[in-house]
Amino acid sequence: MKTYRFKVEAEEPFFNTALLDSIKNEVKDEKRQRAFTNKVNAKTTKMHSEILADFIRPLQRELEEIGVVFNRKTSLNHTNTYHQSYVDILFADFSSSEVRIVGISEGNSELSKYTTFYGKYAIRVNGTKVHNCDDVLKFLRGNIKNHLIETNK
Repeated sequence: MKTYRFKVEAEEPFFNTALLDSIKNEVKDEKRQRAFTNKVNAKTTKMHSEILADFIRPLQRELEEIGVVFNRKTSLNHTNTYHQSYVDILFADFSSSEVRIVGISEGNSELSKYTTFYGKYAIRVNGTKVHNCDDVLKFLRGNIKNHLIETNK
């Protein structure tokens, strides 16, 4: 019987800790960016809710006197904890309109790659941008007339 002997050479596995550290740092930075964005967006949500309440208050005072109903709400959908605030305006003929404050993102910043809302906004009635309560009244003119007819006021 013959015996064969041989030698196998293989490189030892190399583990690059610098690469793992780089990945860990990336994850840590992303967590920091998300936390920053979520904090800013949560504050912006609150501020926008207050702005919308102040914007709609004079209109609400006038229209509630004739029986129009206002329901303030916050959307369940969100972008990085920014929730849009809106008011449903309900009329006697079962029609409704929505006044919504919409945050305007200024794109990614140096502080976060995630969508962050720093306070810019637009107010929209059923999707159409308005600038003041007179614009809202003009937009709702038909609804208000129908409401007055329905309620005999």
